[in-house]
Amino acid sequence: MTNGNHDSISVSSFINNIGRTLRIKSSKTELLHLFVAALLVTGVGLSFNHYRHISWQFLAIFISAFLVHELAHKLLAQYYGSWAEFRAQLLITAISALPIMPVKFTAPGAAN
Repeated sequence: MTNGNHDSISVSSFINNIGRTLRIKSSKTELLHLFVAALLVTGVGLSFNHYRHISWQFLAIFISAFLVHELAHKLLAQYYGSWAEFRAQLLITAISALPIMPVKFTAPGAAN
């Protein structure tokens, strides 16, 4: 049997941890880097079909997945007390966005 008091403490602790986690600190530079990287990563995705078919559903899913992935790195780092900001490293990703490139490398940046 579990103690009712123990359950309320763990729920309270869980809620406090979520509150601490959701305070994401960002800079204007980071937001700009994320925006540019999201555009380039989307360009790489579209280059697989040589930009022939572009749908809003593809764009919404692709950009959302990229941003959620990158922000998860940041959220986890900040949750554990580390400083983390996304910085774009765009050259290889920009080259990969060209439809003539047979091999695609998508490494738009990292959370530093």
